[in-house]
Amino acid sequence: MKADGVQIVDMQYSDVNYPTMFLQEAAQQNYHPDAVIATAPYDSNFLKLLGNPSLASNLYVMVKSALWLNGTDRATNPAVNTFLTWMDRAKPGVKPTIYAQYAWSAAGLFLQAMHNAGPQITQTSLLSALSQIGSFDDSGFLPANDPSPRTSKGSPCIVVAGIVNGQWARLNPPSGFDCDGTWHLFNG
Repeated sequence: MKADGVQIVDMQYSDVNYPTMFLQEAAQQNYHPDAVIATAPYDSNFLKLLGNPSLASNLYVMVKSALWLNGTDRATNPAVNTFLTWMDRAKPGVKPTIYAQYAWSAAGLFLQAMHNAGPQITQTSLLSALSQIGSFDDSGFLPANDPSPRTSKGSPCIVVAGIVNGQWARLNPPSGFDCDGTWHLFNG
């Protein structure tokens, strides 16, 4: 890649280990692309696995939620504060993962559907209520998106994060979500 002049490396579809190994091996070969783009490194174990945070100076992570690692958005986003507070109550000292965030948001969607289904909840009424939710943002934890199966339309909104001074930091936008993109559903 270095010999071919590759300056942007896209590692969107991998687990946390591949970007970690790539950054370590690239540094050993004195290869420093302008940008390494990935999502998987947004993980509380990433910096420990990487060993040297300076190896991630060119890493850009596109996150589809408010930033919760290290409490980045905790002071400005009440939903992040609630998530982290409850994670600490449920599992004191355990660092949440992206899977915990996914489960938290899925539970929020389920609760909204249960509320909308009314006092006599049945499987039919719950599924009907779920299909009628046209916009869900989990109280601002996520960018607004339409979870209903009739559209399968996700949100183009992201937060770009990276490592600054050895810690996760918000790079763009300064707050909220950058929604300038377009969502495309790949059907293989």
